[in-house]
Amino acid sequence: MAKAVIGGILGITAAGAVAAALTNPANVATMLAGGAGVVFGASAAAELKRKREHFTFEAIRVSENFKQIYENNRGLVNPQQLSIASDIPLERAVSFLEALAKDHKGMLIPSEKGVVFSFPHPQNVLQQLTDNANAWVKSQIEPLQAQNASLKQRLTFYELKERAVTTPTQPAPTLGDPSKRASQNTNEGVDPWSKLL
Repeated sequence: MAKAVIGGILGITAAGAVAAALTNPANVATMLAGGAGVVFGASAAAELKRKREHFTFEAIRVSENFKQIYENNRGLVNPQQLSIASDIPLERAVSFLEALAKDHKGMLIPSEKGVVFSFPHPQNVLQQLTDNANAWVKSQIEPLQAQNASLKQRLTFYELKERAVTTPTQPAPTLGDPSKRASQNTNEGVDPWSKLL
């Protein structure tokens, strides 16, 4: 559209220059200078509009890529990855992420291959809360488990002690003289086999 506008202005300027040359040749230079000024202004306006559109499309592209990287990495965003995905210079990606981190409580994490930005992410927050809850439960259970083991040990000790006190000690059976055992069986006068029937 800008080319059509500039082409139209050039056409009007050329027609005005021809008309000025036929009617008043001294005003041809003025007519051409005015036409050139209008063409320059239209060209500058078209360039400004093109830059705005480029900036708008770039901002949309960076925003979409940031959102995708943010979701995929659960809040971690690498400026190199954003730069490549959005087709912008690395310095602009870093500047964008620094400004975003400042506004949204993000953190700059240095790594071996540069920096990574960490932004708050709901899944990270939930994971942190879960980890904290699990650590608290573990800290509450461990002393109770130790106390329970100690009480079981004491209970076993007291049970053994109680059995030892209530069970009378019986003398171990002695085999004695075998002839006396035989006489004890015969003294009864009962045949041991008949008892079984």
